[in-house]
Amino acid sequence: MAAKDTIKSLLKFVSCRATDRAFGWRHRRRWRDENGLGGLYQRYFDEYLTRAPIAEAIAEVLRNADINLPRIIEFGCSGGNNLKLLHERLSTPFRYCGLDIQEAAIEFARRQFPEDTFYKCSDTELSILKPKLGHFDIFLAASVLYYLPQKETQAVLDFAAEIADYLVLSDYIERSDLDTGINDGLFLHPFGLMCQKAGFKIVVPAQFPWGPGNRHGLFVARAP
Repeated sequence: MAAKDTIKSLLKFVSCRATDRAFGWRHRRRWRDENGLGGLYQRYFDEYLTRAPIAEAIAEVLRNADINLPRIIEFGCSGGNNLKLLHERLSTPFRYCGLDIQEAAIEFARRQFPEDTFYKCSDTELSILKPKLGHFDIFLAASVLYYLPQKETQAVLDFAAEIADYLVLSDYIERSDLDTGINDGLFLHPFGLMCQKAGFKIVVPAQFPWGPGNRHGLFVARAP
């Protein structure tokens, strides 16, 4: 613990972009290595009920927008844990497309949900995949963007605004309304400003439905 605290104290003297790139490279390599993860997507799939607030947020968007046969795309879908929840919680049929960097997770998701669509895709490959995707009502990103540096996260949000009407984002959002912060080696992105830059307007402000002590929150934004 002492060594970890020492590293964090030193990070304040390093630019956020420098540490973002280093930590981002580490996370990419980790998530691409299915053996290193030990089937973590399976654990997420089994614990899917912990994501209930995400399904509730999506259901609320669909009720308010009165969308018929909604199309939902998820960046960082893992093995389909959020999709499993959506199939149980949404009262309306929907179409779904899942994107994830890990091939084993995508193959697992395809076996669980053969009627839905999945692509192996990282953030750097979104523009390549774009012609196959079309337009969506909701772009979902849950517990994935904190693995990406801020510049790359901004590119994902820009992409989301191009292909979807709404953004449902769940992540570490303590810095949501800030443009600067202490560099502690975590990607605590200023999502409020980043969404504004992408063209999104936040329509459901940041909430922390998982209770005290849990740093995960969520918010909903709408594209122009």
